[in-house]
Amino acid sequence: MDLFSARQQDYVRPYLGEVSRFVGKRWSFGVIWELRNNKKMRFNQLLSSLSGISPSTLSSTLKSLEKNGLITRTRYGKTPPFKVEYSITKKGIDLIVASSPLIKWVMKKRINPL
Repeated sequence: MDLFSARQQDYVRPYLGEVSRFVGKRWSFGVIWELRNNKKMRFNQLLSSLSGISPSTLSSTLKSLEKNGLITRTRYGKTPPFKVEYSITKKGIDLIVASSPLIKWVMKKRINPL
């Protein structure tokens, strides 16, 4: 079953690397998922909700997601210590929606392995 015609496959090919780079980052979906479910979260809240992630990994993941427009970082206050909250963007929600079939496929395969 081909999802794309031969002509479309040539068009899609350059984007596969970008998809792989994002999907290959272990914690990206977890962060986006938490923000989708909780609307706004602070760094330590995310750290607590993502069992096993290190502070440095969370920090770099948040920076990457913000750079890609999937989350926003809002800083409150004029003097340190600043209050910082993270929230999901429309683009991040769109990614969750687009990923739903893949998530369901993985869940099905884990329940009923080949």
